[in-house]
Amino acid sequence: MFAQGEAMWENCDQHARWRMEYANAQLYYQVLMEATQMWTTPSGREQLFNILVEKPLGNHFLDFYRDWWHRKQLSLAEWRAVNEVVMDGHAKVSAKCQGPPPVHVGRPRKDGANKHRQNGWFMVIDPRSGMGGSMAGMEEPQNNAVAKNVLRKEFKQVKYWSIDRFHAKAHSASCPCSPIHVRRLDLRLRPVTSSIAEQTFSWFRGYASSFNTKAHDTHVFYVPLYVKMHNNLVRQNRLQHLNAFSGRSKIAKAARVLRKPASNKYHCRRPASSVNLIKPVHKKPANKVVKNNVKRK
Repeated sequence: MFAQGEAMWENCDQHARWRMEYANAQLYYQVLMEATQMWTTPSGREQLFNILVEKPLGNHFLDFYRDWWHRKQLSLAEWRAVNEVVMDGHAKVSAKCQGPPPVHVGRPRKDGANKHRQNGWFMVIDPRSGMGGSMAGMEEPQNNAVAKNVLRKEFKQVKYWSIDRFHAKAHSASCPCSPIHVRRLDLRLRPVTSSIAEQTFSWFRGYASSFNTKAHDTHVFYVPLYVKMHNNLVRQNRLQHLNAFSGRSKIAKAARVLRKPASNKYHCRRPASSVNLIKPVHKKPANKVVKNNVKRK
């Protein structure tokens, strides 16, 4: 506390600003790192000087970053290798609202007030590699319009739409996307890991307490950044951050990255210290034995 007051602030009571100033410095550093990769041309290098220290996400930086992220996240060879995609939404990680709160699905709150948050994030994930290819924040609850918006232009080769068997149970028999009633979709869906989105979200929701407390623009910047870090780790076959029971657990175990913990057989044994303390238990004699003893006396 004394060192912070002497080095940064004259009043030592302002030591609570340390976390806020550190978060701002970390944000500015991450913005510079991403901008260096985004603007590689000489004309783009000049835009680095337009990044303000007090407001690094200003000057439409998020718009440039979002467009660059979707264009350069996967290489051309990785895009061509994508034959199927899995789409799903996640509501645990959600940005704060900049305007009036949107509509939320599910049970309303007891006080009747709406959450001043968006409805989470909607992602497109390649089930073979496990990398995220596209994503967008959901201002409204997930629907077909959100799914088409996330698909963008990169997924023109998608020809078949299907629901996984778990969610298809809630659809009617006339649903053309149900693999339960359409055998053609069932055969195509069998080799696909349709739960890859839930497996990725099991890692993603661990940052909810950190991301949900940030401002809207900061939240929108950090979520694609961490998905990008996830993709880089998947390319390096470093899967320690994922669930051990994910769809790629077999590959990870073969590479000796993940190992199933050994379980010891449980034996119910009496503690050695309590052996000498045990006293013999005398059973109460039966009523017939008691009566015979009384008669003899």
